[in-house]
Amino acid sequence: MVHAQVTFETSQDVRARAVEISFKAVCKTHYFSQDEASRKLEGTQIFYSKQWELDVERPKPGYIRQGCYARQVSVVLDPSWPSSAETPFGSMRYLFEARLKGGKGISLARVDWVVTQEVWVLNSKLPHPQLVDFGSGEYRRASRDLGSMDDDLLIVDPVAVPTDPVVVRGRWKNHLSYSLTVPSETLYLGQVFPILIEFHTRRLVQPLSAIQMTNASFVLKESRTYRATFVHETFEMVEKLLQVSVHAGWPTFGVTKQGEGVSDNQHRNVTENQQESSRDSNSNRDSCPWKRTIHVSLPSSPTLSTSIRTKYLDIQHMLEVILEFQMSTNPKSERLCVPFELQITAPRPIPLDPPEYGEQQHQTMVEATSLLEPPPAIDSEDELPTYSRYE
Repeated sequence: MVHAQVTFETSQDVRARAVEISFKAVCKTHYFSQDEASRKLEGTQIFYSKQWELDVERPKPGYIRQGCYARQVSVVLDPSWPSSAETPFGSMRYLFEARLKGGKGISLARVDWVVTQEVWVLNSKLPHPQLVDFGSGEYRRASRDLGSMDDDLLIVDPVAVPTDPVVVRGRWKNHLSYSLTVPSETLYLGQVFPILIEFHTRRLVQPLSAIQMTNASFVLKESRTYRATFVHETFEMVEKLLQVSVHAGWPTFGVTKQGEGVSDNQHRNVTENQQESSRDSNSNRDSCPWKRTIHVSLPSSPTLSTSIRTKYLDIQHMLEVILEFQMSTNPKSERLCVPFELQITAPRPIPLDPPEYGEQQHQTMVEATSLLEPPPAIDSEDELPTYSRYE
């Protein structure tokens, strides 16, 4: 429930019809068509509206007596309404408005004085899964080709519930087996979450060659889709809201005389155990993968909007993990891009510690902004509900 206190004070009698108070939960879009006409297109979806009138004294019809008048109004927010959002071509807003309605007359034009107060609402509900393009079972079970890497293999583990970790496994250039893990496909505004990067070395095709991982970048993109009334065409835009890079601390994988397809740290172990058979050596290398966990801090509202899906405005999010490699046989660096389609919602209760994924050889904290999560809004035991686009 949201309360608003409206006070109107005047030192003399004023000519006015009334003082009206209103509340409106509304989603609006406004953009120009992409054809030659460049028409302005608009869409408006009103989730809820209500009006009140301030009780005033009148010395005569059409006038308000001098004095101070006040009224408190309340609105119960429906759990099905989306969170507040502000984008270049559309918004989802919750507005209180007080309007002094001017008097009527032939010689005196009507003038309205308006004061507006916006309430920023954060809702931890998620859009209904049937209306969301990301997070579907087909996406999680699909195999994809990642950009220019023709021989890359990507397999995404099935996810039973939104709170389960999302694991992406694949091979790069048929040399390195990798896996990337994020704690969930549902993240929260201002959340600090870990990304586990893991490599399993394989035999390299060319002898005495090496692969150096030089950089890892983490890019959060917000995709917005705008629609308008009586128009089939849509307008889409994508904005990068977060981009952090980690340049140091990455391994070199290469071929040595004592062992093939091992990292620098693993080569030390292979040298000390030269008497062991090649079969045992390969088994040991596979059982000790190279791991590193990077912690990333998400922006908070209003920089980052929650995922919403309405009649005229959709907001979706994608996290891209970009790994860069340098091969000794090729001076040009190559990239591997792994996308994670996410759902962003309002914060839940603050966890004590970020979840861990086994032993870590390296750990780095990367915070884009120093943000604190607000206190819990709902019971942590409750499941995340959903809302429909047309509610």
